[in-house]
Amino acid sequence: MSEFDFSKEMVYGKKHLNKLMYDPSKYKFIDLIKELYDCELNELHNSTENKYDLFTELGKDSHTVYHRMFYNKLDNGWKEIQDEYNKFIQETVLPYLGLSEALVQKFPTLRIQLPDNVAIVIKHFDSDEKHKHPTGEINFVSAFTDMYDTNTVMVEKMPRLEEYEPILLKAGETISFNGNKCSHYNQINKTGKTRISWDFRVLPLNYYDKNNELTSVTTNTKYVEGGYYTRMQSKVNTTNKTALARDIWDQEKEKFKDTMEKYNVNDAWGVVDIFEKRMAQYAGSKYAVSVDNCTDALFLCLKYLKASGKVTIPSKTWCSVPCTIKHAGCEIEFEDREWSGAYQLKPYPIWDGAVRMKRGMFKPNTYHCLSFHIRKHIPIGKGGMILTDDKEAYDWFRTVRYCGRTMSDDGVNYIMYNDDVIKSLGWNMYMTPEQAARGLELFEKISDDNPDQESSGSCKDLSNLRVYSSCDETPFYSFDYWFNNSEHDNWDQGGEKYYVNKFYENMVMKLDDIPKEGKILILGTHNCYTFDKLCKHFGYDRCIGYDLHNPNNHPNVVIKDCMELNDNDKMEIAFCHNDLGNYATTPKLKKHAQKWAAKNIVKGGYFLSNNNFNRAKVKNIEIMEENGFNVTQLVDLQDKYDLSKLPFERIEGYMISRKNI
Repeated sequence: MSEFDFSKEMVYGKKHLNKLMYDPSKYKFIDLIKELYDCELNELHNSTENKYDLFTELGKDSHTVYHRMFYNKLDNGWKEIQDEYNKFIQETVLPYLGLSEALVQKFPTLRIQLPDNVAIVIKHFDSDEKHKHPTGEINFVSAFTDMYDTNTVMVEKMPRLEEYEPILLKAGETISFNGNKCSHYNQINKTGKTRISWDFRVLPLNYYDKNNELTSVTTNTKYVEGGYYTRMQSKVNTTNKTALARDIWDQEKEKFKDTMEKYNVNDAWGVVDIFEKRMAQYAGSKYAVSVDNCTDALFLCLKYLKASGKVTIPSKTWCSVPCTIKHAGCEIEFEDREWSGAYQLKPYPIWDGAVRMKRGMFKPNTYHCLSFHIRKHIPIGKGGMILTDDKEAYDWFRTVRYCGRTMSDDGVNYIMYNDDVIKSLGWNMYMTPEQAARGLELFEKISDDNPDQESSGSCKDLSNLRVYSSCDETPFYSFDYWFNNSEHDNWDQGGEKYYVNKFYENMVMKLDDIPKEGKILILGTHNCYTFDKLCKHFGYDRCIGYDLHNPNNHPNVVIKDCMELNDNDKMEIAFCHNDLGNYATTPKLKKHAQKWAAKNIVKGGYFLSNNNFNRAKVKNIEIMEENGFNVTQLVDLQDKYDLSKLPFERIEGYMISRKNI
């Protein structure tokens, strides 16, 4: 077959960001490149004294001394690596695409991402105006060093969605992705290790235009056969799909049979048992229990420990973790803390170690959960494991993971279904023996110390997503709640008797050292009675208000949901007052806005807000101090400013913070 449906196949969940399954030992790419550079590839930057400033100009990133060494050898007839590349295309890539022949980039583009640098200068997609690649090209990346954290490529999951996922590969692995339509870029490499990879493109014949006059931006080569491309044919028969499918199933059965013989076991569950024992020995735990994924491993740990109340996790993590906490009957509390590889679900001794794989990683008296997802260190497709020293937990996990089934006396198999009295409720969360067999095969190649694949620096911040909230604050955002509610008469519905007027008139307007540069920002303007006083004092050109409602159509109010404030809303702020909602009904809103605004205050700028004496017990003092502020309580400023007309509980409950100069 020479035709390929790009729009159908190059999507997330199919061949976009999908690893190819093959045996890397069949190809000598890494050995050949190591021989060229004569060093450990991830230490390439230490092999010479050459240093490079951050690459910012297109093309400069591929003209280092290391690139010259590679391409000089290639230009002088490096037949061995060209033959390996051709073989890889013919034996692995074209069969993967189901193509009998296609046009293929003559030779891959080498990428070397040095520490504190990038290997792609600009965010782009290949068919954009600058790069001009023909539509229909399929991108591949082969890793020659581990690609992880900040030394990899960030790729959009869908075109123009601006939601990015890192390419995570072990040395020797290859991934396909839709770089033709999905933007991709590098972060600055902060791993301290060099990343070496190459990428190439395949153009199915049904997308080929032999009259294409466009040329490559870096080599000025036409995107035609004999120019940018060469034609290659597959060495695998892709026409008889029925026979191929039957052959694959037969091969899988034979492979599983080989695994049983290799490890001298007589039944399928014996393979699972060996995989568990090998992993426990590697990690340093007494026991290991395999399950179908890491998320379910966390769930079972929470259920075993009868977890209740709040479970605290980092705000930057994978979304399945708060989901399983909620499903386990607990509430979620996010905290802004750094982590790499593994973190605790506080206060329980449960560790999410989905992106860590190191010998001795288990900590005594914990429940440490692993992931064997397709993008993890042991990529069996989908699987997980619980490491523990607790024999009672070990026995419980093995029963409930398999629908409450009862273990037989041999401690490996389950009692035959028709004979099992099944005394326990459970879940369908077991790892299949076929997955365990694949896990054993990959485990034999795992090293003792593998780099953590993710950290707090590479994960999405989930703390401002309402779906995980313990209570829904949105009813308290409505117009009627704020403007047609007699409960608010006690603060004069934001009018002349509203206590904030005294704050502004007797203190804020008397601050003579507010920085001259930066906005005067009020979060929560209500009917703008008090806000307009600041506008008149500081100037309408300088003041801005954020609120969900603007009933009086004040020209300086921006309609904005402040729960959605993020790094894209950066602004320089000279003074801010957090007057959003209240701590009785919208504590998450107030806390989120406090954190956002604290990051945007300029040096010497001021922030008026509640202190820690609030109903929700939000630690605003700590938030400000962590962001470099000096905090002064209003009770300590009564001699300096006339606050006598304010109720004492307002004085006691407020503070003013100044950003350190």
